[in-house]
Amino acid sequence: MFSVALLFSACTDMPESGGVNYISSQSYVSGNKYSLCFENTTENALEFCVYGAFYDNNRAAGLDENGNMKTAVINRYTKTNIDFYFSGTSSRMVPYDVIIIGEYK
Repeated sequence: MFSVALLFSACTDMPESGGVNYISSQSYVSGNKYSLCFENTTENALEFCVYGAFYDNNRAAGLDENGNMKTAVINRYTKTNIDFYFSGTSSRMVPYDVIIIGEYK
């Protein structure tokens, strides 16, 4: 197992060997819930947490509905939306950058 920290700008920067990508064009905001789209192009599942960078220059950790740091899993070769909450940001738009911190399983 190894850890990974990846920074993607709206899924335009693909890692050379594949990986997990944030797809802002398929993410959306509903109320105070941010549904972020990720795609895993590897043969391993990734357990991860995220930090979002917003246009209002705020950075915020992705939280669960109880305000705790959320850990999510994306299975191999899948694309899915995962719900996060971000406090301390005035933005009602999805993050323009997402920092993915996790470990392949």
